[in-house]
Amino acid sequence: MYRPKTSSPSTLAKRLSGSYQASAIATSLVSPLLGADDQLGFSKQSSNDSAIQTVEQLSNCIRASIRRSDVAEETLKSAKAFTQVDQYLKNTQTCLDKMDQTLEKLLQVNGSIAKELHALDDIQASLSIDRF
Repeated sequence: MYRPKTSSPSTLAKRLSGSYQASAIATSLVSPLLGADDQLGFSKQSSNDSAIQTVEQLSNCIRASIRRSDVAEETLKSAKAFTQVDQYLKNTQTCLDKMDQTLEKLLQVNGSIAKELHALDDIQASLSIDRF
């Protein structure tokens, strides 16, 4: 197992600062996978450079996933809005069907009223009542 060398407090303070900390973390993750530097011929500088590059690629990947998550959230909002529109369409169709039935009933009532008025005109004509 890989064990980092012990270092002085000033080096430890450097390790805890900004980009050096990120490269140190990446180096500690990458170095055990690559083996010892002497065995593969890697220098510390090339390991640090590859670690920094790995961290940059990882941060780019995270940024891209964050952007995609915003798109996913917008897609979900659009899907919810579309579902609501579908429900509104169903409600509107139901209301239109009810209005159609009501209009048919009104037309039937209107027809019966017209017949009764015609019957009243016939009664008035048969009684010979003049209108005032």
